[in-house]
Amino acid sequence: MDEEVMIELQSCILGLNITNLKDFGIKRKWLTVETTEGKGKFELIKTICTAFEDEASECKENGFLDLVEKIKSLLYEQTLDKSNEDTEKAEKNKQELVELETQYEQLSKAQEELKQKMQLLELALTCRINQPKSPKPKQVPVVKLNCLVLMQVFFEGSLRYKEKSATELYQLLANISQSPKEDPQSFLIRALTTRQKIVFASQESDSKIKYDEELVQGLFLHAVETGLADETIRAKIRPLLKNPSVADEDLIEAMSLAMSAESERANKFTQGKPVRPSTKISKVEAGASGEPKENNPSNQRENQILATLKAIQSELNTVQSEVASLQKKVDDKDYPSNHPAEGAARSVSEETLE
Repeated sequence: MDEEVMIELQSCILGLNITNLKDFGIKRKWLTVETTEGKGKFELIKTICTAFEDEASECKENGFLDLVEKIKSLLYEQTLDKSNEDTEKAEKNKQELVELETQYEQLSKAQEELKQKMQLLELALTCRINQPKSPKPKQVPVVKLNCLVLMQVFFEGSLRYKEKSATELYQLLANISQSPKEDPQSFLIRALTTRQKIVFASQESDSKIKYDEELVQGLFLHAVETGLADETIRAKIRPLLKNPSVADEDLIEAMSLAMSAESERANKFTQGKPVRPSTKISKVEAGASGEPKENNPSNQRENQILATLKAIQSELNTVQSEVASLQKKVDDKDYPSNHPAEGAARSVSEETLE
């Protein structure tokens, strides 16, 4: 028997899982269904290897090669079945992943809708608390009516609305702005809620500062106009924001229509062709060729060379000044003492020349 062939076959057998091991042993008639019950992978491998060695020892050379070919064929089928199972599992996992991503998107969308509904509920709650009691029921929009029904269920009884002071809320409304991840509708609802909280806090008996509703309304309209991030939406609702007596429902409806129009416009541009980026103008210096210096490779290289030359010139001037200073010190110290006659002769000659 060829030991390398035996080792190769045994390694292939070790790579099979317990199900493929049972099928392989039963097909070779080395195992039966009864003998495989209750046995683990190690016991099955031991039984198969023992049966294989016994059968191989009884075969002649040609018979051994035939046996090896048959075993390789069966092992290939088992490996192919295993790869098919792995492929099926991978496809199944991929489908499950796609389903999970879809569910995640649906949950995210539902969470965003729930967040908007909670903001409307908070606004309705604030409006309901501030509403004076009257014998005649006031007409309320459908959205607020639903919120009020929920409010009656959950908030009926002795309710204490704890909030910041009127001054803090007033400052908050004055500096309010749309956050990067906040849509314009949510920003408007947040501003409306803050405005109602200011009015409510001003009506408290322990409030030191009282804010007039007209003053708060004017601040609210100005804060919404200056706090919106989208210039197009701001331009569409600006006429309503200039009206101090505008109703909250009209503002919400106008904001919703403006957002829908902008969304439709964006979809049209993205489906037809990519949206061109907005033009940004920056101040740059232009060279003699007309190209900006910061974008001209030759100018950049010239600037680097000039900077290097300036640095070398500066270092050279420093070295020269140091050498001159040292030379002067040496002359002042050594020349008169070592050569007095020569110094006197030089002074005489200078006087003669003069």
